[in-house]
Amino acid sequence: MSLPNTLGFSLINIAVATAIGFTSITAGAANNEFKYLNGTTASSTHSELESRGYSKIHNELNNNQNQVIWWNAEQKDCVVTNEKFSKTTSIYDVSKNDCDPYITSKSSISPVVGLLAGAAAIAGIAAIANHNKHKQQDREKEARNNEEYDQGYNDGRNNYHRYGSHSDAYNNGYEAARNERNDSYNRYSDNGYNHHNNSFHNYGSNQRYIKVSDLNNIRASSGEQELIDRGFHEIDGNKGWRSSSVLWVNDDAQECVSVTTKDGRFQMPIVVGMNQCS
Repeated sequence: MSLPNTLGFSLINIAVATAIGFTSITAGAANNEFKYLNGTTASSTHSELESRGYSKIHNELNNNQNQVIWWNAEQKDCVVTNEKFSKTTSIYDVSKNDCDPYITSKSSISPVVGLLAGAAAIAGIAAIANHNKHKQQDREKEARNNEEYDQGYNDGRNNYHRYGSHSDAYNNGYEAARNERNDSYNRYSDNGYNHHNNSFHNYGSNQRYIKVSDLNNIRASSGEQELIDRGFHEIDGNKGWRSSSVLWVNDDAQECVSVTTKDGRFQMPIVVGMNQCS
């Protein structure tokens, strides 16, 4: 089988046809052997050609039609079909030269190269999926570290004991809160004056008392936060509708403070013996 003489295919024509999508191929006459396939569904045409030993080796869009090249290795025969709207519009018998670029390794789009390109595409998709997976894991790890840091910070701020082993994020939060409490202690500790009664001078061996007298008449919600900031935590008390009496302790300073609240305000917080907080 060969192209009609009117095609006038030269080597230059073949190169141009390959480069611009077989525009010269479509100028050929219909192959009489397969003429009966014109107008049938593309799937029927494919089945018929495959049953006759043809294999699809290339296809591309050309002039709004899907152009498919078929090769019969046994007969060394090359055929082109044009398809539109899933119908076979025409079928041509062309020169073997038109199939050569797609059945040899010389073509950049040969089957071998196509397989390699497909493998590369799959590898690329896998790499992207793996990258996204790592990003998600990083986000989850960051969120988990933030939660553990916040838990450690809250425990340290409220002077809770740190039992057992914890993550680095938890320990960092706990130490940050302790450092803040120490800074608060230095800021609010007595410097040159003593807010305690002389009756408590028997605790003179421990000079790490924390100032609390400035909290007199402060709103209860603000006062409680101030005590927490200064390293105290609540241990016992009786709370009523209009008044309450609560004990607060600072373990680092070994200081016990009794706070009476009335009408929503602190009423002269006083330091009491540590035995009352024991």
